[in-house]
Amino acid sequence: METLFDITDALRKIRIAFSILRHEGVNARTNYLCCYHCVLGKAPSSTSLVYYSRDDVFNFRRTGVLPIRILPPHGDGKGTGALIDQIRIILELQGLETEIDCWQAIKVMA
Repeated sequence: METLFDITDALRKIRIAFSILRHEGVNARTNYLCCYHCVLGKAPSSTSLVYYSRDDVFNFRRTGVLPIRILPPHGDGKGTGALIDQIRIILELQGLETEIDCWQAIKVMA
């Protein structure tokens, strides 16, 4: 598979942003499991989970877009909007370009 985007700098900035999120008490995971379906089986039920999977990184190299996914506790969307805003702001403070996705994700562009 051909790599079209150099994502090294973007991933470094995302790791810094996730470190900040964890410091603020957010359950933020980088390279979390292999795919969305595996995450659903392992996701905590009592807290929100912010993550991107190994499949997402693989696709990031190809597409230049990395979804940062948010799973609210027990499917409850309360507070998700505020969490999305918090994540987006922290990512943008690291110099990353973001876009809000309607499926509880933030897209980071390489």
